[in-house]
Amino acid sequence: MYPDPLETRAGPARTTAVSDYSSPLQSQPETRPHPEVRGYPIVTPESRPIERLAGLRERLIERHPSLRDLSRRIVAGDDPATQELVHRIAAWEASEVPVRAFEIPASRMDRLIQAFVVQTDPVLRDRIDVVLQARMKRRFCALVWQLLQDRYEDAALLSLLFSGAAGRRRFRAGESMRFLDFFRVEDRTSDIQLPTRVCHALNASGQSVRRFFRECEIPDSSGLAIAVLGLYFASAEAPVFKREADALVTLFGSLDQPAADEAEMARRVRVFPAPLARYLELFEPPDYDSRLLRLLVPQFGHPVASAPMWSELNDAQRLRFSQWLQLDRLQSALGESRHKIRILSTVYPYIENVIVDTETSLVFVYFGRFVMVDRPEESDVMLLYPRAVFTQTYDLFLRQRTAREEAIACTEQLRAEGLAATEENRQEEDGSSTEASASVEAAPVETA
Repeated sequence: MYPDPLETRAGPARTTAVSDYSSPLQSQPETRPHPEVRGYPIVTPESRPIERLAGLRERLIERHPSLRDLSRRIVAGDDPATQELVHRIAAWEASEVPVRAFEIPASRMDRLIQAFVVQTDPVLRDRIDVVLQARMKRRFCALVWQLLQDRYEDAALLSLLFSGAAGRRRFRAGESMRFLDFFRVEDRTSDIQLPTRVCHALNASGQSVRRFFRECEIPDSSGLAIAVLGLYFASAEAPVFKREADALVTLFGSLDQPAADEAEMARRVRVFPAPLARYLELFEPPDYDSRLLRLLVPQFGHPVASAPMWSELNDAQRLRFSQWLQLDRLQSALGESRHKIRILSTVYPYIENVIVDTETSLVFVYFGRFVMVDRPEESDVMLLYPRAVFTQTYDLFLRQRTAREEAIACTEQLRAEGLAATEENRQEEDGSSTEASASVEAAPVETA
């Protein structure tokens, strides 16, 4: 069967069925095409709209390169068309705005949204807000929601979505968009932040984090997702940490990238103390996931009370993290000696320090009154020394090694200086020979 030449991207053309006797039958119902955003279909959450929405801006700019410069001009207030649009709204009477809102062409609504975000005049912003509330459509809400993912504290964007939620009754069936449930009228004057509202909805839904984020069109790696996960795990029980292991990896994995700016670092300092404290309390240090906790020290430093983020934890929680650090160092140093690691893990509260001598590959495990020494060539043996005896012996060993290293360095220095002196003498001798030769060549020759 050949494709119908009348079929378009929006769907097949409407046709009329005809019987064998050429008499027209009842017309087939028309299938309404999916709504589109500038040529890109909006689909249901089950069809994974996050990827489509996340790439929408890039695809629009690729098709219309002038849009990139347009956004900059609008923000800077240099776009004549946007200025004319704002001045037009400013000239209306306040009572006329709800009615005259429909005079704004749909093609100009994107510019009006951006003008609203950067508008500083409260009276004019309120008027634009009335226009947007009257004209808000699904595609505007979807675009603003995506902008909000990493700017979830932006009051202007939040206000736009409250307007969208107020006008959602005009959306087509199937276009209700679950994320608009976070923008109820009573929440507009509330002090409850957006991540808290989303977290409450997540807990009330009984869904997995992955499914909830997918249905609410929240990308896993967005700033909003990380803030919600921080609140979610801050009050979670041990079974939740185990069941939502992927979400926990997403939360800690966000630290694998350096903070984009100081504001991002400040958000991380706010987000991580509560879930980390909960995790440290619910599990024992030998059971901690080293892949996750190793990401903390490069970002926040060692667990001391004076450091940002760590200052939000209590002494017991910082101590447990320090105990895990010692165990993690042991695991890295002992390598394949799993039985040694298993035995030492049972006495982790009494380990005071772990030192690895990189030159000899010896591992020293310090306890209160003794020290255990691991030699890599003995896979089944660790040597036990009284701490006082070990300290004296090891200090003597360090002094002897230091003296030997200094002697070697001194010898190398003398050798280098001797070679330099020899080279200098050789150059001086070569210079003297050259001068003598030149004198001979320059001397006059007497002839008979």
